[in-house]
Amino acid sequence: MSEIEVKIEGLAALGSGVGHVDNKAIFVEGGCPGDFVRAKIIKNKKKYSITELAEVLEPSEFRVKPECKYFGKCGGCQWQHVDYKQQLKEKANILKGNLQHIGGFNCDDIETIGTDNGYNYRIKTRLQIGENGVIGFFAKGSKEIVEIDSCCILDKTLDEMRAKVCQHLKPVLKKAGVTRGSIEIGYSPVEKEAAMHIITDVFISDSALKELWQSDEKFCGYVSGEKGKKIRHGKTRLKLAEDNNGLTNYHGIDNFWQTNFELNTKVKLLLGDIIKQITDSSEKDELSALELFSGSGNYTQSIAQHFAEITAIESDKMACNSLVKNMKPVQHKIRTIAKTAGEGIAEFNQKGIDFLFLDPPRSGFFKGMTRIAELAPEWIVYLSCDNATLSRDLKVLLESGYEMQKTYCLDFFPQTFHIETLCVLRHI
Repeated sequence: MSEIEVKIEGLAALGSGVGHVDNKAIFVEGGCPGDFVRAKIIKNKKKYSITELAEVLEPSEFRVKPECKYFGKCGGCQWQHVDYKQQLKEKANILKGNLQHIGGFNCDDIETIGTDNGYNYRIKTRLQIGENGVIGFFAKGSKEIVEIDSCCILDKTLDEMRAKVCQHLKPVLKKAGVTRGSIEIGYSPVEKEAAMHIITDVFISDSALKELWQSDEKFCGYVSGEKGKKIRHGKTRLKLAEDNNGLTNYHGIDNFWQTNFELNTKVKLLLGDIIKQITDSSEKDELSALELFSGSGNYTQSIAQHFAEITAIESDKMACNSLVKNMKPVQHKIRTIAKTAGEGIAEFNQKGIDFLFLDPPRSGFFKGMTRIAELAPEWIVYLSCDNATLSRDLKVLLESGYEMQKTYCLDFFPQTFHIETLCVLRHI
């Protein structure tokens, strides 16, 4: 296997370090910007090579010691060896490149928002279950399960709950003959309570789960089973927000949450500030809004407070029910449509929408972008968890008379290559 020496210039979208030799891109897994390394070539193509790190010949000033002893084996993190401030710079560079090359946007002014230190930020986690009671996270690049005794990415209380769940359920799962499944554990920093959702390929006695539930006062409830076969015990909706106006936000343990409590709070405040600037500058007395992929209403409250009316479209009926409950204090303002975003926006015929907010899954919303352009809201705010599909979608809006006003690079997932983006667009 041949080797190559290369200077690492930056980080690539999927996590590897990247440098160039004779104008050929060299991707080095485990490389840090500024490193000079020797790497083993795994795959050699005409325009690029995929390599793995063999030796750091000259370490970068940005290379740091990973906090986690499982780093490199567990597949959860890719960048613990890179200084956190440098991670933020690299993410902004990756975002800028995709917006320019795929979407055609020139974004020189990208504001980056991160966490305080990049650790202990997750308030929800998913553990994998394997044979013989094995519980842990998937290994890097495989379905092998890595058992751990601590995780520095998780909120400290959540990590304590994870340890208790593993200790209690390992013998239960082994005895029952479970060979695969998953366990989600969520923690509310607001209420100081945790809930669990467990799915297994073999039935587990409810008494075993109840014993775990009753073993710690912080456990408030659990859900077992999948769609149509779910069993609920105790409290399974956790309060994840409460503001000075009495507005609260509850999310079910088996619904999607934003797992970074600190960043989610910052983004909701940011979204409120953006919308306030929009409404304050408008000549209209009353404005209307449309939200796509609204989920349980994580951002709906931040939007609704600034508009006379808002329509929220969400396909998951359970999330839609949570949304209605979360919006009770401002329910006179909101109409919910329990359909997919594509179906809902196709049927949506209200004219004169002033503001549209969408927060689609990783695949984006390419099929609906033409319809959004037809509705022609003056302002669009797009929150994305994949900047490549975001760039593709925004290209449609760029060609339909929209102009980028502001771009935010949001670090919901420190120590990983995942990037969230908030884009503000205006129809010119």
